[in-house]
Order: sequence, then C-alpha cells, then structure tokens
Amino acid sequence: MNAAIVFCIIFSQSFFAFGCPRFAPKENGQSGTTPTARADVKRVWRAATYRGLTMGRSNVAEMLRIFGAPKKSEVFSEGTSNPEVWYHYDGPRDFPGTLRVVVYRSIVQAVDILPKDLKKEEAIKHFGLDYIVTRYDFDSCLGDEESAPLFESPSGAVVFIEYRQRGIAIAIDGQGNVNEVRYVSEPIGAESSKCK
Repeated sequence: MNAAIVFCIIFSQSFFAFGCPRFAPKENGQSGTTPTARADVKRVWRAATYRGLTMGRSNVAEMLRIFGAPKKSEVFSEGTSNPEVWYHYDGPRDFPGTLRVVVYRSIVQAVDILPKDLKKEEAIKHFGLDYIVTRYDFDSCLGDEESAPLFESPSGAVVFIEYRQRGIAIAIDGQGNVNEVRYVSEPIGAESSKCK
C-alpha cells in the first residue's frame, strides 16, 4: 500500500515498539508441528472479501451500495493525479469500533476495522486457529518511518496475526490488544528487505 497506510500502521504500532517480547511467536496458531506443505499453503495471500466487497476488485459504487454514505472521507494525493481515499464508517458488524474503506483509482483496496477493546484471544476465537504470526520491520532505505514499506523480519516490532488464505491481517500490540483488523488485496509487506 502507500505511505498513508504505512503511517497508520506505524502510528498504531508505535505504542508498543519498546515493549515487544524478546522471542518471536510461533509461526502458526496450532500447537505441534505443521507439515511443510500445509505451512506453505498458509503463507500464500489471497484477496479478502468483506460483506460482499472483494479487495482489489470491487468499486466505489459497490461500497456505497453496501455501506451507504460515509461519515467522513480523507484524500491522500502525495502529489499524484490518482489520490488514495479513505472512507470512514461507524459500527462494523464484527466488533465495536469504526470501519475504514481504502480506495485507490475507484477500486477498494482494503477494509480496516479499528476495534475498541478487542483482545488477541477474542479475535482468534472469532476468526479461527488457521493463522500464522508474522513480524515486520521497516525498509528504512525506501523512506522514513512514516513512509517506509514493511518487510518480514523475525526481530521486527510490527506484529500481525495473519489468515493469508482469507486476506485478513490483524495488528497486535505488545499487550495483546488488537489495533486493527485488515481485509486486504495484497500482502502486508515484502518477504525480505530491499535495502542492502
């Protein structure tokens, strides 16, 4: 995604960056050893669908039909003729909180739920045990902390519980709180750093 999305992730994750556990979490949500073939399948991203909107395919007209008029919207142009627009709504069905729809070139790229008082365990109970935990860090050579993209890193401070086969990524802070539930059209970050 673009810098505005990364900034949002940075902002929500910055509260726990210094209190992160020293050891990386297990790579999957189930106890025991997962066969390699199953682990590989679990690491493949697919586009999410949320309330009939498919990330990367559905358009603004479909969003308005499903959600109605937004409470507010924000435009992030970053000097381009194709701005990214965030549409904000109250009261997602899944959890108490707010909902944000991210649109680029009239196509829905992501739906983000910003829950109130949701614990990691409650989210796992809702979404299931077929998750993996992935840590990310910022590719600092490609921008500052407000615009640098993420890459997978065992020692990274940004932690997501991911249901990649369903296109769902859940941002977790150091206290086990859910900062954000993201329905996405593409991976949260690169598999490795592009910085040398």
